[in-house]
Amino acid sequence: MGLNEFLMWLGGTAGASAVASWVLERIPGYVSIASSEVKRWVFFATCLVLALTSYGVLTYVPAEALQSVAPVFGLIASTFLAVFTGSGFHKVDKL
Repeated sequence: MGLNEFLMWLGGTAGASAVASWVLERIPGYVSIASSEVKRWVFFATCLVLALTSYGVLTYVPAEALQSVAPVFGLIASTFLAVFTGSGFHKVDKL
């Protein structure tokens, strides 16, 4: 998945909610919110910000600029995938 495809995925319902859920569940302040209604609104606002930001980048950032940062995105994405896969392997390996 390239940068443009990732931004298009992030701009959709599934992408924004998956990323928001993954990020928010790792923030102690969000996890400690007692009210499910407040959590729902924080989650909604986070999804909205992610989707609108993705849309804004795809709409207003020149294609040349996106092409120039695509290699950096590829490096970050592959590093994230390696760390995520490695940590999952270590959890399963301990079983």
